[in-house]
Amino acid sequence: MPPGSAKSTYTSILFPAFFLANHPDASIICASHTAELSERWGRRVRNSINEHELTLGIRLRADAQAVGRWQLETGGEYLAVGVGQAVVGFRADLIVVDDPIRSREDAYSEVVRRSTWEWFTTELRTRLRPGAHGFNFDAMARI
Repeated sequence: MPPGSAKSTYTSILFPAFFLANHPDASIICASHTAELSERWGRRVRNSINEHELTLGIRLRADAQAVGRWQLETGGEYLAVGVGQAVVGFRADLIVVDDPIRSREDAYSEVVRRSTWEWFTTELRTRLRPGAHGFNFDAMARI
């Protein structure tokens, strides 16, 4: 889909809130090319949950509402990370990846693509819990 088609709105903002409303004890990792961009999505998801808590049936913990890492009262968690960043001490039921490549120049760089893929497969993938929802990394490797 072309730029400006609301892909990030649906994928990185609305879907995580919907997922947590349906799996209130689940953990989500959202990754983008920088932690700053990923935290922007995290802020918007967090604020949406805060604003629509009655409709969603979930509520943020009062003591765990940082932009890049927050929790629900039911135990669900959200972690925002940038590509290449270490993901230590956090396991996920769902991983959302939005804009992992920063620019056209990076997209054409074999070094950047290889480094990003290695991070996905050796760092991010290892954070999925058994039976986690979502992305099939093995299928992506064959594309």
